[in-house]
Amino acid sequence: MIADIFTAGMLAATIRIATPLLFAAIGAALSLKVNLFNIAIEGFMLIAAFLAVYLSSLLGDPFLALAITLLVTTIAGLLYGFVTISLGSDHIIAGLGFNLLATGLTTWVLQSILKSPGGFMDPSVKGLPVIRIGFIPQESFVGQVLSGHDILTYGAWLLAILAYFFIHQSGAGLRLRATGEHPLAATTAGIRTLFWQYFAAGLTGTLCGLAGASISLSHLQMFSQGMTAGRGFIAFAAATFALGNIPGTTLMAALFAFFGSIAIRLEGFGLPTQFVQMIPYLVTLAALFFARRKSAQ
Repeated sequence: MIADIFTAGMLAATIRIATPLLFAAIGAALSLKVNLFNIAIEGFMLIAAFLAVYLSSLLGDPFLALAITLLVTTIAGLLYGFVTISLGSDHIIAGLGFNLLATGLTTWVLQSILKSPGGFMDPSVKGLPVIRIGFIPQESFVGQVLSGHDILTYGAWLLAILAYFFIHQSGAGLRLRATGEHPLAATTAGIRTLFWQYFAAGLTGTLCGLAGASISLSHLQMFSQGMTAGRGFIAFAAATFALGNIPGTTLMAALFAFFGSIAIRLEGFGLPTQFVQMIPYLVTLAALFFARRKSAQ
């Protein structure tokens, strides 16, 4: 049974499932580094998932649809920054407000404007092209795992590398971290803390746009109501567990994706669907529990 679960297909699915989690978790990590407790990423992802598919059907160009989607979610991220940074609103309440707004807005558009309650599907929707790695034999185990993903999937893992060097190795990353860790000292040293907070808020919105688009546009080419299914909260949990550090955040996002992939495989072995679907969220709760104990010590 174990050999039937841990297959090349399961590992390839892990890579695909990790894509939105990586984008959103790195965005959450950026926000955490400047002391923004941004749980609005779930709402940003939901809006992006809808816009990416709808605009692709409308424009006939998935890349243009993706660009517009990222612009919208970046503005949403900056708006969240304005509410929390400039207006001083509570981060949790503001985040919940954005999430509820995203849920209500997408539901209203589906039911009242598109007359398609429950979801949106159009045969004209064009997804992102799949990339085949030419120097890897496609029939080999490695080829089945690593090849045949789209540009967002490969981009998510590249982003993790770039984010590590930016946040942990560059001067700009030092100023970003100083904004959250020692804001008074950073201001005294001439660091524009307000700029770095808004920078993190806007970039978090951009990354959540990529996360949402990867869910709806990469493989499904459709949108269903509430299709993010808590992935934003899982991504936030990954970043929180790792204290916003990119290597730990990446590892936790990959771990959550791994358990999510296992859950999908287990559905084919007669286990109750409800139990199987709980696995990624149980892992999330366990991670938050241990993170809480670690911070209390």
